[in-house]
Amino acid sequence: MTDQVKRIGFFVGALVCFCLGLLSLPLPLPLGIIFNLLGVALLVMSSATVRNWFHKLRRSNKWIHDRVSDVETHLPDDMREALTPDPLTEEKITLDPDQK
Repeated sequence: MTDQVKRIGFFVGALVCFCLGLLSLPLPLPLGIIFNLLGVALLVMSSATVRNWFHKLRRSNKWIHDRVSDVETHLPDDMREALTPDPLTEEKITLDPDQK
């Protein structure tokens, strides 16, 4: 029961952070990007479906992989582990010919 409450809390917190990030994107400080990444990290921690989708997106898009890798070192261990794909699939990251 407490695990389910914890997951619901993470999910609600993730949605709040993501909405705050969207609202603060036009501000001159990059707070919107930070809140959006925090929201995505919390969503990845609370939902296996979002985690699988994010890992697939990260493996298929080198630009996103590079941006998340830059920020991962500053995140707490729980969030870093949730955002990091399986080490065996890490080397499958390729740049699609359509991407720049």
